[in-house]
Amino acid sequence: MTIASELWPKLEENEASRQVLFEAADATLKEVMKCNPGIVVTLHPYGKDLKVNYHVHVLLTEGGMDEQGRWQAQSYISYEKLRLVWQYEVLTRLRGVLPATAANKALIDQLFVKYPKGFYVNGEPKVKDGKGVGRYIGRYLRHPAIADSRIVAYDGEEVLFVYKDRKKPYLHCKQRLPVLDFIHGVVRHIPPKQFKMVRYYGLYAPRKKAAVKQLMAQIGSMLGRKVRHLRWHARRLRDFHQDPLTCPRCHASGMVLFSLSVPWGGQMLTLGGWDWLFARGDLIETSESQEMHSPPPKPVPVQLSLFPLAC
Repeated sequence: MTIASELWPKLEENEASRQVLFEAADATLKEVMKCNPGIVVTLHPYGKDLKVNYHVHVLLTEGGMDEQGRWQAQSYISYEKLRLVWQYEVLTRLRGVLPATAANKALIDQLFVKYPKGFYVNGEPKVKDGKGVGRYIGRYLRHPAIADSRIVAYDGEEVLFVYKDRKKPYLHCKQRLPVLDFIHGVVRHIPPKQFKMVRYYGLYAPRKKAAVKQLMAQIGSMLGRKVRHLRWHARRLRDFHQDPLTCPRCHASGMVLFSLSVPWGGQMLTLGGWDWLFARGDLIETSESQEMHSPPPKPVPVQLSLFPLAC
């Protein structure tokens, strides 16, 4: 979901205005779909040539929850309406966030006239590979505005890099920038501190967790299946094909959590330990162990410890 290029400098100058894109995307999709879908919005502030190009990528469920809490499937969206509603939500919200100057007011009024069909939205087909989409979104979050592989040459004064141009398919364009301009083109896209680049709305919002569980059970009954929530151990086995409860040294299985240390009140708080294992019944103290047992030392503050009973 894109916005007019005239607005890019405004969003770069005003950090609060970037929040508008998330809120506008959420309001737009709920208005167009007439239900409460699951929405994941990722902000992408740059183009392939390092210039500013604010737009958002959205993952959307194929339907949502109606007012009665029932699932409402929806496989078609009117893109004519989507573009117009997206333009309206962005511009009206920016009107209330940007400084109330005559120039900003004139710009917003002008963009309504200049784009009578709304702002451009590129619709992608139905997602069939969830992991592929995860990698696609992850590329925007794990590396800066340009990957090292795109930097072709550097002579101490200028940087030469390549990028793909959508208007010239299968062709690479080359651009040469002075080194300080190149550095500026990279660091200008670093998000402000505590600014969330990925946000969740609708059914994916944390406060909707209980309602989503009921909805998933409803969908499962419609399909004749039981929707089962996988715990962390089962998810690790499924996704990484590795048992996290197997000791990496002796390869014995069935390790149990020994202690967990978390930040709390400016210091590390350790949960678990020997007493916790005995209370849970994971360890049983025999008469021989009572004679040999000495007061256990205090748990060492570490991120996560797994205690292998076989070692």
